[in-house]
Amino acid sequence: MKKGFTLIELLGVVTILAIVLMIGTNAVSKVIKENKQHIHDEQMNNFVDGVRSWSYDHISSLPAEGATITITLETLITDKVVNDGIIDPLTDEVFPKTTSFCIKNVNGNYIYGIENNC
Repeated sequence: MKKGFTLIELLGVVTILAIVLMIGTNAVSKVIKENKQHIHDEQMNNFVDGVRSWSYDHISSLPAEGATITITLETLITDKVVNDGIIDPLTDEVFPKTTSFCIKNVNGNYIYGIENNC
């Protein structure tokens, strides 16, 4: 009696391993994509915090009641509120300096946000 595996048994094992690898790769890819989105969202929140810091030094520039002003990332970089060259994890490129944030005055309360959500 010979010891070892037949070709059919080996092909079966290889097929099963390939299926497990495909499932695992898809799951890992999904987790990486979700984490990149989470990091992007956190970075945008950090930029909004930078807008808040900017506003403390530029009180005279804040909007009147009912008005909204826009601040660009370039302004935050120029005023040294945030660092230059921060990478967007979704695109693996530097955030554009034209990225806009807003400050809105609603009944004397300032609302800080990302331009398209203000």
